[in-house]
Amino acid sequence: MKRKTDRNRRPLEFNIGDKMLLKFTTQIWKKINSKMHHRGMITKYDNPFEVVKKVGESLDDEKKRFGELLGSAVLVFILDTIVISTLESDVKMPNLIMSILIAITLTILILAVFPVSGGHISPVISFSSALVGLISMTQAIIYITTQCLGAILSALALKAVVSSTIEQRFSLGGCTITVIDDI
Repeated sequence: MKRKTDRNRRPLEFNIGDKMLLKFTTQIWKKINSKMHHRGMITKYDNPFEVVKKVGESLDDEKKRFGELLGSAVLVFILDTIVISTLESDVKMPNLIMSILIAITLTILILAVFPVSGGHISPVISFSSALVGLISMTQAIIYITTQCLGAILSALALKAVVSSTIEQRFSLGGCTITVIDDI
């Protein structure tokens, strides 16, 4: 029963003026009320409380943003280096090696970023999570922005690290169109 309840639970956001009920445990009620009540006499809920003001962004939000930025930056950098190094080597089955290395990289990155921000790492995952209702749309927009920024920083770092011949061969400066003059 509890597992089903936890699965259906959504993050709550309250606005100023909203009314909410607070559930009291025995320990909390004893701290609030100096009189000792019998355990059966304690009310589980008190009258509705009104939300007076919203608290600003917490440090946790900054950690989530930084986790998504760093996760997407590392993902793009490692994936690009895996593709470049595999295609530059003389391997008989580069697709198999690339897929195994990418699977290992994704697993490690998701396990590393999941406790901080949910392990989205990709704008597609963040957008899908917002559509399903796991995160708010504003949080998804913030995640997508930081993920794109991390990918851009990673691409610039990769461009600074590799040689100019590899940069031109794999078109690291951006999208290119190859024109064939055989027609």
